[in-house]
Formats: sequence, C-alpha cells, structure tokens
Amino acid sequence: MLPTCTRCRSRRIKVPITLPLSQSSPNSRLTHIFQCDSLLPACANCSKHDVECTFRDEALQVDVTRCYLKTLQDKIEKLNSELAIKSQISSSGLIETTPDGIPTKPSSISSFVLMPGSGKDLYIDLSLPSRIVEVTLEVLSQRQETDDKMTVDEQSFSFPDIPRLDRSTLTPGAVRGLLKDYCRLVHPKYDILDVGILSYDGMHLRKLPETRRFQILMACAISATQKSYREPIWRPFANTCREWANDFIAPIISSADADSMKAILLLLVYEMADPTRGIIWELLDVARRTCLQLGWNRTASSSNETSINGEAVSHDPMRTRLMRVLRDIEGSLRTISNRPTLSIEDTIYNATEEDIPSSTYRKLFRATYGTGRTNDTGSCPFVGPMSVLIDGADRIADTAPASQEIWLVLLVTCVRHKQCVTCYQEPDDQQGKGMRTLRLKIVKAAAELLSSTHRVAFNDEGFVSPITACSRALISGCSIATAIVKRWKTFQSHFRDLILCSEILTLFCSHWKGGHSYLHAWQIITDLLHTNMKQRN
Repeated sequence: MLPTCTRCRSRRIKVPITLPLSQSSPNSRLTHIFQCDSLLPACANCSKHDVECTFRDEALQVDVTRCYLKTLQDKIEKLNSELAIKSQISSSGLIETTPDGIPTKPSSISSFVLMPGSGKDLYIDLSLPSRIVEVTLEVLSQRQETDDKMTVDEQSFSFPDIPRLDRSTLTPGAVRGLLKDYCRLVHPKYDILDVGILSYDGMHLRKLPETRRFQILMACAISATQKSYREPIWRPFANTCREWANDFIAPIISSADADSMKAILLLLVYEMADPTRGIIWELLDVARRTCLQLGWNRTASSSNETSINGEAVSHDPMRTRLMRVLRDIEGSLRTISNRPTLSIEDTIYNATEEDIPSSTYRKLFRATYGTGRTNDTGSCPFVGPMSVLIDGADRIADTAPASQEIWLVLLVTCVRHKQCVTCYQEPDDQQGKGMRTLRLKIVKAAAELLSSTHRVAFNDEGFVSPITACSRALISGCSIATAIVKRWKTFQSHFRDLILCSEILTLFCSHWKGGHSYLHAWQIITDLLHTNMKQRN
C-alpha cells in the first residue's frame, strides 16, 4: 500500500484499519491511522474532488502522482516476472539451441503468458492457452516462420475514453432495468445477493444504508457492463455505478463479515466483466484472506472451532452459498492462471458432484504439465495414474463448460505421444479405449465448448467474462485446428466451429487486453491453417 498522500496528510484524514493487538493474540482491534486506502488512481477522499493523489519526492524535490508510482511498481514486478519465466524456461530445457550449443532467441510461447496485475508473486507459469498455442504451431510445422509474427504490438492497443455521467442519470427506471437483467443473467450463476435486493424499485437510492446502496450499485454496474459488449452506450452507466460504489468500499470490506465477503465477490464479478483495471488477482487474494479470517476454510463438522475473530464456526447456508460462488469464480479463471489457489474443495466441505470436475481438471493439469510432465516424457496416457484420471473424466456425466475443459488439457499428450501397443486402436474400433477415442473426445469437447460459449455471449443466455470466453475460444479453436491438420477430423465438418471461435474473440478483444493478444494469435493460426489446406489440395 502506498503512503499517505499530500492532501490526506494536510487534512489529517483518518482511515480505520484493523490491526492485531499483539503477536500472540488472535484477536484484533479497530484503530485509526493516517493512511490512504488502496484505490487507484486516487484514494476515496481525492476521488470525490476529482483530483489525483500526489506525493512529495524528497530526492527529486517534486510532487509525483499515485499513478506514476503505481506504474513504476508495475514495471518492476513485470521485469521480475519475466526474469522468473526465463529462469524456468532455461531450467526446463525449452530454450532452443544451435548445433554449436549457442542459445537462440526465446520461444514465442512466452508471449502468451497472462500476467496478473500488481502483487508480489506474479509468475504464473505458462497457462493452458499458451501451451495449446505452442503445440498448434508445432503441428502446423511452420513454427520458424511465425516467431516474428507472434510479437503483439501492445502500444497499438488502448481502451477508449469513457465519458463521465452525472449520478442523476441513474433514474429509478434505469436501476430497475439493470437489476432485472442482473437477476436474469448473473444471479443464476453467481448467487451473491438476496432476492430482496434485486427486487428494489429504484426509488430514493441516496437514502439507502451504505451496504445496501453498494450492493445495488455493483449489481447495476455488472449488468450495464455486460450490456455494453454489444451496446457501448451502457459503458458510461457501468463506470458511473462503479465509481459511486467506490465511496463505500473501505468501511464495508474492513468489517470482515459476511457483508464484506459479498462486497469482495461483487467486485470480483465486476472485474471479470470489465477486466480493464487488471486487479482481479489481488481481489482473489483478498477473498481468500477474508475466508481465513472468518474461519470459513474449516469444515463445519466441528462446532467447537472458532475463527480468528473468536466467533464460533457453525453451518451457515449463507457461508455455503458464498463459498460456492468463490469456487465457481476460481474455476472460471483456471485456464489462464496457474497460480496456487486456496484448495477450497479440499478444505471446506466434502467433495460433491459439482466439485469433481474441478478436482479432476487440477489433477490432470498437474500430471500433464506439473510433477508428472507427461507432455515432456512422452509416456502413454493409458498407463499408470494418467489412465486412472482419464477413467475418472469418463465418469463425469456433466456437459457443463468446466467439464469440457478437462479433455482439452490432454491435447498436448495426444499430439506428442507416439502410439504404442497400449493406446493403439484399429480404424474400425469406435468404442474401445485408446488414442483414437481420446482424440475424438477432445474434438467433441472443443466443439461443444465453442458452441456453449458462443450461445451465452451472443444470445443473452447467461453471464460470461471476456477472460473466460476468450480463453475457452482460443483453446477450443486451436484444438480443432490441430485435429484438422492431423487428419483426426475433416475441415468441412468443423468449419462452423472455426467461425464461432473468430466471432467470440472479435467480440471480446476490445474489452480485455489479453483478448487482443489472443485474437492476434488466432489470426496467425487461421492463416497457417489456410496455407496448409491449400498445400494439401
């Protein structure tokens, strides 16, 4: 957190901060210190007066803004992250060398590592989209011709300026309409708010209690952001609601109770809908720390357990509901993040049928790219622990997108493993257990994942984040492109799926900087696929 800005110091603004009483005491107390909150680009006090926080640089004898300090810190963390990536790639042998042993330029796969925002632990390893893009380029057999093309010109991408609206433009009718859309599209997926909040008539919004007003404003901001994907006129409404809600964030979150958890989850959903701020990873960390502080990471079987605040831990339907939302949010971000997560499925409740796909995905990913490294060793996936995990994936009857993502993890294994006696299948064997069946399952899962993502994005059948939609579209599209080139499937049977992938990436590329890079990679892959098909004919 940055030090106190000049304006707050001169006005002696006090911010409530919860500090521990002692090193040995689990209890905490509420104190007031002279310190700004962590909102950017200005603290809540300066933001009300539409000014930036400034700090006195004693070395340069000049006043600098909070944004300037934040930019410097982000650059430092980005450089540290890049050094960690190069160190990991070097130790894993992924750097290409000449016959004389001289290393060549770094592989372009690092261009597709999604870096989170500020934070100490930025290195998240190569994400699933970057790994699948890498293997797709290998299959297209023109990797050496694409290294220069894979570099994305980030300077050419910028988010448009959002006009500022007066808060009076949020009429009761607009609030009612946005809450209605939130209840229809977002609430079924992320059950955070009570039904009574969503049935608010929009009258006398300024007179409501701060917590209730914050929840209504955040719901309106999320709904307006989702509408802005195809109707940009709603973006100023979303921005106005979000900035208004900023006034109430600090006291609500510092209370460390169920309402603070709701507030954090609402902020998370909004950052998923509008990831331009790049603070979703920090919010996830805040949510996990709040869970630990409330004792929600413990099972409800031991009624005599207490949380850090000294409160008894007992079964609470609200806690169950909110923790389910947090697990769903983490699950929707798993394809682009390799960071260790708070294993909520293992530490809070016994695994249910809804938790099995998430657990299976984590185990398969770890076996393929983590400790098992089956993608590097070239071992057969139908022998040993991998075979058990594949059998477990077969038993999942759910057709939800999270279940389809499981099969796409195995694409690299199918490409790099040379068929052996264990996994070989005869051409006419359609139902047996082997590599041929596994390939068909991957292609089927990719097509269904594209179809479901496209339907939600274009037909208003639910909520999908630009981050989630772009990552699912890219990994599915690359899987189908790989299948076409490897002759697992024909081009004609999946031409429509390639179009769906392009439409999804085109829709969301202007709402997320990573989506812009994903679209650039997909355009290169489709060009290479077109060239490959022309050479084949």
